[in-house]
Amino acid sequence: MKATAAVVLLQVSAAAASIFDTILPTTRGTITSDPWECATETPESYFDVPKPTGKLLNALLDHGDAIQEGCQSTMTDALGMSACTFPPQSQWCDFTKSAPSSLLPAYSSYASVASSWWAEHSSAAVDYAKYCPNRWFRAMTSYPYGAVWLNDTIAFAGCYAAAHATNELKTTLSATATAGMKATEAGVTATATAENRNGIVGKRDDVEMWMVAGTGLAAAAVNSIL
Repeated sequence: MKATAAVVLLQVSAAAASIFDTILPTTRGTITSDPWECATETPESYFDVPKPTGKLLNALLDHGDAIQEGCQSTMTDALGMSACTFPPQSQWCDFTKSAPSSLLPAYSSYASVASSWWAEHSSAAVDYAKYCPNRWFRAMTSYPYGAVWLNDTIAFAGCYAAAHATNELKTTLSATATAGMKATEAGVTATATAENRNGIVGKRDDVEMWMVAGTGLAAAAVNSIL
């Protein structure tokens, strides 16, 4: 991975915000009806994403509760419920700093699966959401926690992609360091700042799920669809 990749990751942040407005809208589409071709697909499948389970799920929920503490409602979501701004993407990625070390292998595995799933489905999901906004909105709001799970999947896929992009960049630069420079001095961390978009943030409820739909995304997560 070339050093210019760091710049690329930063440049796609604006596109990421636009993509989230498309796939996680807070209002219905503005067209009266979707093209007839939209009925030939099942958009609900885009909300049936890989999910963490067991102790990992509980730990992620605890982390979500911690970074959302003191959340104040600032808007309404797609269902007309009160919502507030989503915490910075970096705070979700910081799960690896606070999680028990025994859960890190499971988290890495889940994030890897989430990253692969999003890479495979992202282009089709964005295209369908743009072309068939009404059916997409109905699928998103009718599938149980559909927007929540899709957003969580993309968020942790972004954490995984950003971490691996950083590691690859460090390795590349270290390998090409000049003779008089220590390898550790040649490492450069690729970072991407996500803009906080329309957020849905809720405390853990009786089904143990946090709401983070419509958030900004680390640019690395959407790099594969641009």
